[in-house]
Amino acid sequence: MINYPDTISPYAIELKQISDQRGNLSVLSFLDLPFTPIRFFNISPKDSIQPRGKHAHKICWQLFISTKGSSKIIWENSQTTSIELLSEGDSLLVPPWNWCEINFDTLNSSISVFASHLFDTADYVTERPNSTAIETR
Repeated sequence: MINYPDTISPYAIELKQISDQRGNLSVLSFLDLPFTPIRFFNISPKDSIQPRGKHAHKICWQLFISTKGSSKIIWENSQTTSIELLSEGDSLLVPPWNWCEINFDTLNSSISVFASHLFDTADYVTERPNSTAIETR
C-alpha cells in the first residue's frame, strides 16, 4: 500500500462569465492558478460511459473544466473523500496526491484539462489512499 502524504484538497476556481445576445464567454487568467499550464487535453466518452482517470499524480497539478454536459469527479486524499458535480463552465483545481475518477453523465459530456507537467507515467499513482492497487484508464 502506498502512503499518501498530506496535501491540499481539490477546490473550485471561478471562471469569469460574460453573457450577451451572442452567447456566453468564460474567462480564466493563468495568473490566477498556482501553476503554469504546459499541457492541455480534452476527455470525452466515445461509445459508452466509462469512468476515466482513476489515478493521482505525485507532482502534476490539473485544472478540470467542464466544457459540455456534466460530470461527477470522485476525489480522495489521505484526509478526505468527496464527490464534485461539474456542470458546463464549472472547474475543479486538483493538486498532486489527490486520486480522481471522472464519471460522465452523458455521451455528450466533455472535460478540458490544463496540466502543470508533461505526460509521464512515473508521475502516476494507481492506488487509492488506504486501498489496494486499482486499474487505470
